[in-house]
Amino acid sequence: MNTLWTPRWTTQRDVCQRLLELLDARTWPLDSSANRRQLAAVLAVISDAGCAPRWQELLLNPHEDLWVRLRARDALDELGARLSEAERAALLLEWLAEFDRDRSPFPLQVQDLVTLLVSAAEPSRYLAGLRALSTRHQGDLLKDARLPDALRGPLQESWLAALRDDLSGIDVVWDMLDQAPVRRWALASPAPLSPIQVRRALADASLAEVEAFFDGFPGRLEEARAAFCLPLPALALTAEEALEAIHACFRENRAYRRVSPRSINACATLDQLGEDARREARGWEDIHPDLKKHWLSARRSRDRGQSEDELVRRAGAARRADRPLFLGKLSSARALDRYYALEWFAAIGERPPGLVELAERDPHPVVRIQAAGLHAMDEPSGLAHLRERARAGAHVCERAEALRWLEELDLEGSAEIFVAALDDRAPFEQHYLPALGQAIQALQAIPGEASMTALLRAALRGPCFYSSELVNAALRYRLGRAPEQSWRFVWRRLALRRPTL
Repeated sequence: MNTLWTPRWTTQRDVCQRLLELLDARTWPLDSSANRRQLAAVLAVISDAGCAPRWQELLLNPHEDLWVRLRARDALDELGARLSEAERAALLLEWLAEFDRDRSPFPLQVQDLVTLLVSAAEPSRYLAGLRALSTRHQGDLLKDARLPDALRGPLQESWLAALRDDLSGIDVVWDMLDQAPVRRWALASPAPLSPIQVRRALADASLAEVEAFFDGFPGRLEEARAAFCLPLPALALTAEEALEAIHACFRENRAYRRVSPRSINACATLDQLGEDARREARGWEDIHPDLKKHWLSARRSRDRGQSEDELVRRAGAARRADRPLFLGKLSSARALDRYYALEWFAAIGERPPGLVELAERDPHPVVRIQAAGLHAMDEPSGLAHLRERARAGAHVCERAEALRWLEELDLEGSAEIFVAALDDRAPFEQHYLPALGQAIQALQAIPGEASMTALLRAALRGPCFYSSELVNAALRYRLGRAPEQSWRFVWRRLALRRPTL
């Protein structure tokens, strides 16, 4: 950071006042990464009531940066401040016009617009302005469940009518098929459908709608065959029993909709149908030899998730009756089994056999750290090894697991390590920052100005969406505005599914 001003937490009022001054400054006594938008985002998180008048000025200033205005809106919402009806109306009309211009870098999202509509005393007065939006933006608005009823019905009617001439917003239709008017429009539309759109259109349709779907557009039989991964002869059956079997098997298995089309249908067809439908589908496997393979793959994926959940649940329950189970898991070929076996032993306060060997030789680095942490519970000298791994572990998940144990065993004594780890932004699986998340989680639990200063500097450092979300949540917790956060669970299970890292 530039020596002109190094962020330091003193009191909430003092820090807010300093950041407000910086927000209006023409020169920046901060490094270049702490830009004005990032500063506004941090200030919106930590603002006190004294900031409300300035936020209101920023929000209502049409010449202000639009992203900063959105942060002003967030800050006022958090502070419970309310604009007058006249101010809200003026803001809504302005943003309606800007919204449909779709100007990059204008960052207004649909939920921002709906929030303003919900707060309006007479939302119906804005119907004409909403109808002037593009069909894509109208559809995005209709997807939001908060949209007032006074607007939803009339806007939906005009939107579906406009789609006949402007299909630019048709993709939104497939997210709204639970609404009967939209589903009827989709089933009657001559627009070509992708496999996923066919599946979604038919999922909640009535039997009569399914029949009309095929009868009205003969080419859709081939689209449906690709969508359901069923042989054409099976779909070509016209008997009501056959249609009902296809319809019921998909409608009743919503849990599989987000899996691949083949896995969805295979699971539903072979695993969930009643006896009558099974007889109807008996010949499908012979016609489509891949069906069984995809069903088995989907079934294994489902069973794996269920078995992992059960293992994690039982490890957390820490019942001594489960000792034979977790004793056996210590020698499992799966890293996840070995890890949660150690978790169970840690929960009941017992050292498992072979602990030192696991800490030294286990092929998975996260399991090694788990064993080392369990060893350090009885041997304080083991903390030195955890500190060394937190600083110099070869993989980010190894460093994160060491930080997790230091948080549990030596929270305030390892404060400097947690502060240093705020610079460890190595990603895992593209989306996760395990070491940074663990450092933020630890620092939010350490009282005092030093930890708040570290969190403030990390927040101002930006701009990284994931890290900003983590550190902002920690600041809200320290200010009593949100519950304590925990991010360790997601990355651990993802890492432990691999044989090693």
